[in-house]
Amino acid sequence: MKIKTNLTTDVLVVGAGLAGINAAIEASKADVDVMLVSSKKICSGSSFYPGTWGLGMVAPADKDDEKHFVDTITKVACKMNDRRLSEKLIENISSDIKGLEDIGVTFKRPENTKDQTLIPCFDNKHRNWYGYLFETAKPAFLREIKRQEIRKEEDTEVIHVEKNADSYIVYAIQNNHLIAITTKALVFATGGFGGLYKHRLNTSDITGAGQALAYKLGCKLINMEFMQFIPGFVSPAYKTIVNERAFKLATFIDENNQEIEVKKDIIEERSGHGPFTTRLESKSFDIELFKAYLSSNKDQCVRMVYKTNDMDAEGVMIRDYFKWLKENKNISPDEQIFILPFMHAANGGIKIDEDAKTSLKGIYAAGEVTGGMHGADRIGGLSTANALVFGKIAGKNAGIYAKTVPSQSFEIDNLSYSFYDDRHLPYDILSRIQELMYDHASVIRTEEGLRYAYDEILLMEKEMKKERASDIKRASIISHAVTLSKVILLSMIERKESRGSHFRLDYPSKSKDYDYIITSGMKVD
Repeated sequence: MKIKTNLTTDVLVVGAGLAGINAAIEASKADVDVMLVSSKKICSGSSFYPGTWGLGMVAPADKDDEKHFVDTITKVACKMNDRRLSEKLIENISSDIKGLEDIGVTFKRPENTKDQTLIPCFDNKHRNWYGYLFETAKPAFLREIKRQEIRKEEDTEVIHVEKNADSYIVYAIQNNHLIAITTKALVFATGGFGGLYKHRLNTSDITGAGQALAYKLGCKLINMEFMQFIPGFVSPAYKTIVNERAFKLATFIDENNQEIEVKKDIIEERSGHGPFTTRLESKSFDIELFKAYLSSNKDQCVRMVYKTNDMDAEGVMIRDYFKWLKENKNISPDEQIFILPFMHAANGGIKIDEDAKTSLKGIYAAGEVTGGMHGADRIGGLSTANALVFGKIAGKNAGIYAKTVPSQSFEIDNLSYSFYDDRHLPYDILSRIQELMYDHASVIRTEEGLRYAYDEILLMEKEMKKERASDIKRASIISHAVTLSKVILLSMIERKESRGSHFRLDYPSKSKDYDYIITSGMKVD
């Protein structure tokens, strides 16, 4: 495929959510040329997901609270976190939030600091809570991008990266044309891999491409078996997140119109956390919900009915949630609402160190595309904070590194990279991967199911004839999906135990034999 445009920059940031934007802004402070590339528009991805009423950030109450916070992260992570990354995260949250306020981002603060609904999922005490507001974040970021003279390339899908001397050549599709970008430093900030799942609480640009591209370059991936599944609306307003605090106000009806009995202590515990976890007895709620899906083979198999008489007594967050549902989704609590577990966020990803460096020189990563700071489970409010903190760290160090690399001049060849033949890549291949991953690699996992999904994906891959594709963008997305889904499935197969968000029906208990982080650093065959 012939290159239409050649571009050059010092620092290229791929991904335009909170992590990518902060990386670009911070890199520009090193007085280097910075380019921000997004497959959609600037201010996209999970950082600006429209299916939730807002995102929260949580910070330590004070300096003395930092060690307790890191200890709690490690406990919740089942020791599957890199403690150095967790420490770096907690150390920087408060000052980085102040940095956002300085550029015009405002935060909602609690009216009642002792409101129990404001203790984040899986945490055990009140800390400083900040409600991250989209309506002030977007204009503030766009102003700062303009002020720092950061170049923007929107609607640009990165399809391939290769090293050339001390630089990297990034190939991308823009307006159906191939462009090449030469950069001295590269920051991956592309978000998670929810796009590999049929039901996910993500926008369509969260495909796992960043993890796949980095992996193919030689970066290591860690903790790929750990991810969050949260109940969401199947209907109405598909892909709307459920506020778990309101579970106490709900009853659940099966496909035969019979009430599903849930013990009071189970629903009380389940109301305290959004994501599914095997660490608590409330795991039975999500497991039964998913079993109902598997047995019925229907998405609309469990109906949730709210009892709202005591809504005002349940706290400000629940009150705000129902208000948001009505104003933004036109949903009343008395409507028929069908729910299922949805893939929400990845806890694993590209392995980085405290400086956001990967195992490759000149390659950095930040945000949900990375792994290590969370572990088997993640405390609520730390995903957004992670994007903020490590976005700034990645950008700063990428800018510093780029200044050490001399400018180079060389010819860039037209892309000879061979993708699968478009004639053998119908859209239903990606849909089939999403179905396999949802059915066999989500809430309930077994050896049989995981190997079946892996073998099916291998079979699809082998049956695809390797030729140059007419739609290279689509072919690359499928290629990345094949690569990454295999890595995830192999990590799940290796961990023959249940730990945090990873539940093996055939190995339902935690085992000391797996007190180690699974690292994927070699190309999957």
